[in-house]
Amino acid sequence: MRILETEDLLESYPGHGSFVPRISSRDIREVYSLRCILEEEAIRLAVENRKTEELNRLQETLNGMFEAANAGDTTKVTDLDYKFHQQIWVMADHTRLKNVLESITTRIRMYLAVQTQLYDDLAVGISDHELLVDALRTRDSEAGVQVIRNHLQVAAEVVLEYHKNT
Repeated sequence: MRILETEDLLESYPGHGSFVPRISSRDIREVYSLRCILEEEAIRLAVENRKTEELNRLQETLNGMFEAANAGDTTKVTDLDYKFHQQIWVMADHTRLKNVLESITTRIRMYLAVQTQLYDDLAVGISDHELLVDALRTRDSEAGVQVIRNHLQVAAEVVLEYHKNT
């Protein structure tokens, strides 16, 4: 419960209980803009610091995402999507950056789950990840930053549109 309180996903009032606050459009925008800033830097650092074995594991995760998408397993796609991003954070080799991103894990996973459910074709949402692997493989920081920026902006728009209609 403390984790949920830390991420403002649960409000506790002594003697009155705990309540789940309504998520706002502002919260969605803030989480995605924060992710964008941090994940752009994670890509830059990962391009410099990545090791071949880390890149191979990232490719395996990407392959698993495509397999799950082909099977229509949205839960597995969501889990692997999060794992994919987390692997890049690790590749960046920047403890504080990883810690800040992990501090909003619950929200990231929650929004990923919403986003994954809304794709008509799960493979469409995965294609950017393939471009990220290519950018990391070729050590093209500029391309990787552009891909992650576009990826997160589109994801934010999808989640915001869903939020507006619920």
